[in-house]
Amino acid sequence: SDWRALPSMVVGGSVFSCRESETPLGEGHVRVMTICNENVRTSQTSILLGRIQEAVAAASGIRWGGSVQDRLSGLGYGDILDCLELSRGNNGFTLCSPREDMVEERMKPFGNVLLVTTSDLQPFDLCSVLIRQGRFEWELSEFRRNQLNAPEHLPTERTTEAMFFLDFMRMVLKAQLNIELNRS
Repeated sequence: SDWRALPSMVVGGSVFSCRESETPLGEGHVRVMTICNENVRTSQTSILLGRIQEAVAAASGIRWGGSVQDRLSGLGYGDILDCLELSRGNNGFTLCSPREDMVEERMKPFGNVLLVTTSDLQPFDLCSVLIRQGRFEWELSEFRRNQLNAPEHLPTERTTEAMFFLDFMRMVLKAQLNIELNRS
């Protein structure tokens, strides 16, 4: 369905649209929210359309025959062959054009996240929480990378513990600062 008809909001520099419903689960109900990140949707759509353009250009240089699909797969376009209409051109080379129905079908899930929650937060607040959580998870992965790249030998066990503690506190304080900045 058309996301443009739904109200949208800006959270953390991204445009979000949200569709919400309730569904029974056991003796209660849960909220089911489909959240569309328009920035991600636009980015994924442009990548797909760019790849289709490349595949159309590559196919036009291939002589028509039974191996056209194999050759396109070999060039790295095997995952989008269902989006292409291939036929023989008058000059003996391949004619290739996008199949609009398949391209539209492929683009439907772009930028969409299905969220099942018991939270009573409003969609805007829930998106903010999820974005902050994602940033914290990025910080945590960064912390893990730093620990893997840490010096292998430190003079004492206490020095090692102190370095670990300082790195961890840096990560937590940075995440907290991001939360406070987002609030203000």
